[in-house]
Amino acid sequence: MENQFFVGQAEFKTGHVLRKDLSLFITGGDKNEIYEIFDSKNNAIEYAKKMNSKNPEIEYWVENNSRKTVFYISQKEIKFYD
Repeated sequence: MENQFFVGQAEFKTGHVLRKDLSLFITGGDKNEIYEIFDSKNNAIEYAKKMNSKNPEIEYWVENNSRKTVFYISQKEIKFYD
């Protein structure tokens, strides 16, 4: 689908990328196991904010279909990218 947005997550302290079930992502795997996928940028950003507020030890980022990061949130900062 064309305008999809992907929310990824990682441990804030280590930077280790996590799967949706919070297990460690090593390599490979289906994107549906790794990313929450949204058809709306705003919905993806709101999801990342909500999840970070529930667990500030996890950082989140939102990527567009071109795999460009458009949003990032952690316990220390929030960034929007063009």
